[in-house]
Amino acid sequence: MEDALNLLDGLDVDIPDVPLHVARPQQVGSALHPEFFGPYQLIEMVGAGGVAKVMRARHIHPRYAETTFAIKILHPELSHDPKVIALFRHEAYVLSMLKHPNIVQTFEGGIQDEELFIAMEYIDGRDLENMLTRSQKANISVPVPIAMYIVGEVLKGLSYAHDLCDGDGNRLALTHRDINPANVFLSYDGRVKLGDFGVAQMTAGRAEKSREIAGKVGYFAPEQLAGEPVDQRADLFAMGVLMFETLCNMRLFDGEDADKIMRLNKKAKIPRPTKINPAIPQGLEDLLLKALERKPNDRFANARAMYFALRPFIPEPQGMPLAVAAMVRKVFLREHIQELQLREGLAGSSPSRGSGQRVVVLSEDERAHAAFTELLSSRGYRVDIATRIDDLANMVLGAHAPNVVLADVGLSSFNPEFFVRALAPAQQTIPVVAVSEGLETKWIRDSDAIGAVDLLFKPFNIERVLTAVRAAVTGAARVAASDSNIAETRQTLRVKILVMTRDQSFTHGIAQGFADRGYVVEIVASAAEALERADQTSFDAFVYDAYPLSPGDRFFAGQLRGRPGMGLVPILYLVPSDAQSSISGLDADRSAVRLRSDSTVVLAETLNRLLADTRLGRSFIRYPTVFPLELRYAGRVFDGEAMDIARGGLMLRCEQMPPVGEEVSVAMRFANSPFPVEANGRVIRVDLPLVENGPPGIGVSFERFAGRGEAQLIQYLATLDREAQPIKTMIMQAASTR
Repeated sequence: MEDALNLLDGLDVDIPDVPLHVARPQQVGSALHPEFFGPYQLIEMVGAGGVAKVMRARHIHPRYAETTFAIKILHPELSHDPKVIALFRHEAYVLSMLKHPNIVQTFEGGIQDEELFIAMEYIDGRDLENMLTRSQKANISVPVPIAMYIVGEVLKGLSYAHDLCDGDGNRLALTHRDINPANVFLSYDGRVKLGDFGVAQMTAGRAEKSREIAGKVGYFAPEQLAGEPVDQRADLFAMGVLMFETLCNMRLFDGEDADKIMRLNKKAKIPRPTKINPAIPQGLEDLLLKALERKPNDRFANARAMYFALRPFIPEPQGMPLAVAAMVRKVFLREHIQELQLREGLAGSSPSRGSGQRVVVLSEDERAHAAFTELLSSRGYRVDIATRIDDLANMVLGAHAPNVVLADVGLSSFNPEFFVRALAPAQQTIPVVAVSEGLETKWIRDSDAIGAVDLLFKPFNIERVLTAVRAAVTGAARVAASDSNIAETRQTLRVKILVMTRDQSFTHGIAQGFADRGYVVEIVASAAEALERADQTSFDAFVYDAYPLSPGDRFFAGQLRGRPGMGLVPILYLVPSDAQSSISGLDADRSAVRLRSDSTVVLAETLNRLLADTRLGRSFIRYPTVFPLELRYAGRVFDGEAMDIARGGLMLRCEQMPPVGEEVSVAMRFANSPFPVEANGRVIRVDLPLVENGPPGIGVSFERFAGRGEAQLIQYLATLDREAQPIKTMIMQAASTR
């Protein structure tokens, strides 16, 4: 087998051709005796350090059953430190305000069983420190465009945090204080996120083990090491060190202990990056060295200035998440296989056997034909070969369409548009795994343009190839299973989206494609109509077709976000292939840009990712308010009072305490409405009384309204928008109209 695979030039077979048994993280509890931490069921410990332990967990509420959380539980000595507790309350508030796609989202912070904890999104991937360490050992360099994409994504998140203002418009002047590769997370689907905001300040001055300090002081700015006051420019020095190490594949300040690293940090001459990695452009080297200046005044003024200075060297985002994902999946192959096994319930079995699924290999290379055919056939797949895109078009017709296509994007005649057309007649969605010689920008963008779910690049690896094919096949099967249960999906999820398109020929295809995947779809023909509908009802997401391009496209997000209570509802922009840069970078919070030519499955997956990011910490703005209401459940009526309200639901006080998950109805008496506004919903949260013998707090998620109730709710929110200071998170769901 390995002889056949070696027909592919430079094939890497460092992992044996046997099922991999990956060391599992430390599991917590069991199926019969699960362990809980408040409302979270703990699954396993994923890490522990000098500050906290991190647990993988799920929430007990059914609505969040598919969401995985990372629960950071501070060590007992910190949880009982009055200074830390005081700082924690402030930091938890600040962390809850940080809502950016490049920052690890915090859902809540609090005290449970006398332990301080922070509930965050779980990143299904690895951190940059592990990535660089393993790459150095394997002598794998991160290509400059990918390195700069990672740096750019981190800087976008840092710029957002540095510029963050409070509710009165005052800048909070946040500093991270602990930027290093261990706090930059790379997911298996290519997302880049900065984590651990606030933890450094909460633990400042605490005695740490020398090993922990040694891992951090190499990234501290000189003024930080000297114990002097620091500002946001200290974060930029840390970004410079991180950037140097990512581009040069080596540590900047390396020593056996913290004292030596501190001395190097303070006085060592910074080597010229181009001498270490000649692929680094000269202009980029100059900017990198500016970030590493030891005097704060000689660095960039702020993170935004650093980002825009580096912008000419940061690649356009098209395809870059796919490239990052390809690197992470390759470097952390064993860990990725483990994640897939856990996700599919296959722990302890090989993820790489097929059961007669058909794979088409599109390539001009006869050696690739032989190698892929022998490998995949030996694992139970049926393999067919196509040397031209025209051949592929004939193979997708009929009942025997392939289950997956391996497409060589390096074909001399490869054209992404022709490839997408070739697959269009298929009666089912066919996943594509792209294959390339390396991570050249053109191959990355072509892979993204054809909607590839994965990208394999040389040197190939047996288990990496098999895992990619297996994941593509099972992912497609999962989509098909979902499609076969459309009615139930619509009933239970009721994900409601508004599609704005000026192209009538585009309307039916995109509407049907989303509807076939369980979305409730409404279509309008102009941005003005979309904004008008947003004043009448709420949607879980918006799809904005920017064709033909209009100057007004750039203002849509701002206009939408300005609607009463709207907040950061996700927006998916669709653009022509030659216009992605005109929209890219707009509205970074809760938005994405895809090509109009992308398949519906690619668009749906992108939309699902945006929706997943807002599953908790809902994007609708909530407003503190007080008005009388009636809560009805179990055939009885109880008087209550509202505490705050949003488009998606409300918090109320009531003497009765219905259980979480209970279906209820609420009759709300707004000051601007002569009749009660009635809504049906579900209890998603119950808080203990604030005072002894007082009424509990009850969170209700709206599901549907009677009559014009939802429009009346939005009108009421408009009055609060002018009068009250909103609270910008809400654990609620958009409602549908009855």
